[in-house]
Amino acid sequence: PTGHFAYAFTQQFLLLYNLDTDNVSMQLGNITWPNTSFLPHAVDISDEFVVVLGFVGDPMTNYTPCAFLLNRSDSTLKVLDQWSYTPPTNRSWQASLTNIDADSYAAQYDMSVSINPTGGQVLLGIQITNTIVLLNINRSANKFILPPQSVSNGQAIGMGKAVGWFDANTSVVLVNTYSFSYIWSASRVFVYNMALFNSSGIMSVFPNAQQPLATGFGPILITLVVTVTGTVTMLDSQGDISIIFPAAPGSYADTSWGTVSWALDCIGGTFNPQ
Repeated sequence: PTGHFAYAFTQQFLLLYNLDTDNVSMQLGNITWPNTSFLPHAVDISDEFVVVLGFVGDPMTNYTPCAFLLNRSDSTLKVLDQWSYTPPTNRSWQASLTNIDADSYAAQYDMSVSINPTGGQVLLGIQITNTIVLLNINRSANKFILPPQSVSNGQAIGMGKAVGWFDANTSVVLVNTYSFSYIWSASRVFVYNMALFNSSGIMSVFPNAQQPLATGFGPILITLVVTVTGTVTMLDSQGDISIIFPAAPGSYADTSWGTVSWALDCIGGTFNPQ
């Protein structure tokens, strides 16, 4: 996370490249992953941990979303704990998913991971189940704290295509809406108050009447990245980017034109100290 190492995670092997010494170390997947069927799809790294999200299962039956918590104290990565997705109920639409072809790349199986700046929580985006999952981490025991919290966005695909954090209490989620045949219908960015991790915890939604997409950008959003200073960079399906800078209280980020936002005074009656 400080620019000294580069990592690679696959089913067959894991790589650690030390940028300072130019040293590359490798360890085999079959002696690292507790389940050798694990197919990594997304990863985030903090000063203490690595969280890798993917699928475990069998192409003849089904694949299930699964996350592994690993240490990063030395050049050897070791799995400390794991979590597996369970549907909300046995009768929910997610319970009928087999994800049987998840061993071949398809966009609907894309996932995302972001560790909270404090290191005590991790947000998972599992768009095939249209769900984001919040897992707390017991940092002294090196374990996930169960049960997790989750939010779903109805019977579709696309929630959690990308996730990130503004700060320790505020998350950013790319919420795409695709049909089960993966036909796009909408892209939105939700900002959540994580103290209220449910639908009532949504603080804002982008784009909106005051903050539209810039002309020529979008409408299909592919991913986003949030920097430590709160800048959001979005990528659309045509390869164009839009950068939204944080705005001070009393102003807002005008996104109506250009690649980057501009700070304008709040419209009367719309002031929000956040």
